[in-house]
Amino acid sequence: MAWISAINNRFIIAGAGVFSVVAIIFLILNAATEKSSLDRIMKDSIIRVGYSQEAPYSYIDSRRDVAGESPDTARAVLKIIGINKIDWRLLEFGSLIPELQAGRIDMIASGMFITKDRREKVLFSNPVLAVKQGMLVRMGNPKNIHGYIDIANHPDAVLAVLEGAVEHDYAKSIGLPDSRIIAVPDALTGVAAVKSNRADCLALSRISISSIVKSDRSGQLEEAHPFVEHLEYGIHVRGYTAFAFRRQDDDLASLVNSALERFRGSDEHLRIIRSYGFYDDELFGKTVIRSEPAR
Repeated sequence: MAWISAINNRFIIAGAGVFSVVAIIFLILNAATEKSSLDRIMKDSIIRVGYSQEAPYSYIDSRRDVAGESPDTARAVLKIIGINKIDWRLLEFGSLIPELQAGRIDMIASGMFITKDRREKVLFSNPVLAVKQGMLVRMGNPKNIHGYIDIANHPDAVLAVLEGAVEHDYAKSIGLPDSRIIAVPDALTGVAAVKSNRADCLALSRISISSIVKSDRSGQLEEAHPFVEHLEYGIHVRGYTAFAFRRQDDDLASLVNSALERFRGSDEHLRIIRSYGFYDDELFGKTVIRSEPAR
């Protein structure tokens, strides 16, 4: 019976080998025929772009149109390379990268900051903006918060941050415990947390905080002045925003980068950022950055 077993074993091994060869051939053929994202996008002249609700970077305006610095800049840059149709996908900020990785969107245009952790997951374009940080507090700033260290030093101060945002990383870098951090899906939820006393402040970029205060009619909120940076904790003077792509879509990213370099700093680009309250010196390359970006 041993010889039968040996024959069976050789058959199984041979069968496994045949299966492996077939599988490899299938994968090669599949890879050869599968088109890249850029091929599909250019063929159909439509791209799926994800964004979140955080004015003035990206949001839905009163006419239900997609607006904001990042979508407007994306439209102009994509038009240069011949992509005129955009399928906009509104997502929670924390879902943008997972949706990109899953292949359900092709690009993120939401004022996303470049960070070390995100660079391991996505491919960023060249930076677009270099913006300062800020904090939203209740009127009168009752806990006298002017930066992340003030929150850490106060025994019961609670900070609201966007889930997955760079501000969450900053809070962690100063050792703020999870019990004093509220991760919210979007800026509007963060504002509600501050108004309801669930949080003492909301950390976002300067321009986002300024936009919130200007649009709020409750009289309950103000921007923390001055805002104190803490470079020794890795909390940078500027955060760099960029578009994001799947790591394997380097051809698409390269094409967008080429168009972005042509467009950045043009009269039209300056008009876009000014219309949303950004300063000229917050355009990347227009100012001297005093610290390394949050990479």
